[in-house]
Amino acid sequence: MATEKLIVLLDAKTQKLDSKLTATDKKLNKIDKSVTKVDTDFKRMASTLVTGATAAAASLGVLVNSTVKFARELEVAARRNGAAVETMQALAFATETVGISLEKLGDIGKDTNEKIGEFLATGGGGFVDFIDVMKITNAEGRELAKTFSTMSGTDVLQAMVKQMEAAGVSGNQMSFALEGLASDATDLIPLLSGNAEQLNKLKTSFEEVGAVLSQDDIDKIKEVGLAFNELGHSFSAGGRQMIADYSEELIVA
Repeated sequence: MATEKLIVLLDAKTQKLDSKLTATDKKLNKIDKSVTKVDTDFKRMASTLVTGATAAAASLGVLVNSTVKFARELEVAARRNGAAVETMQALAFATETVGISLEKLGDIGKDTNEKIGEFLATGGGGFVDFIDVMKITNAEGRELAKTFSTMSGTDVLQAMVKQMEAAGVSGNQMSFALEGLASDATDLIPLLSGNAEQLNKLKTSFEEVGAVLSQDDIDKIKEVGLAFNELGHSFSAGGRQMIADYSEELIVA
């Protein structure tokens, strides 16, 4: 009898312990699921952060490349035209309204300067068309050319239009004279006529926005571009070296 009672008590305790173990196991499973969820959420969050950082880096790279490209094009155009980079930005803003890009404006200025130099050197070239239209002597033209040789290409064109307007030169003749110096220079007439009123108005509007980059700004932008190029080459070289180091494993794979 005592033995049977002991068995019953042990059985009851065993069932109670088993019940507690089952409950504990359920709690552990619940905790495990929670940990798994947190881990998954963390991985998802980390992935999102990495993706966001990668996108931000890519956007920054695009911005840097486009800014550096503009800075270089601006410097080249300014040098060709014989103007400061600050002036060239305002000019380009204005000439965009008549379909003349920064690059094209630089080319027009360069061609104008070259034609003035050609006339001073040989007495011929495209500047002769202006002399003919203005009905002045070669000696008078040479004196004008000497003055023009100290000016930027766009300033030369502006001075020529002003003189032709004062002389009552027709639109066709004006176009002929300008095209003798630079192709598409005719397109600038709407900006240069009337003492360059429209050109000056647009230049002032641009300057008031406060978006003008100084030569110092341009130099800094080019330094950033150089640093980005070096970084890009470093990554590329590292990637090529890694592929070379693990070439056999990659081929087997």
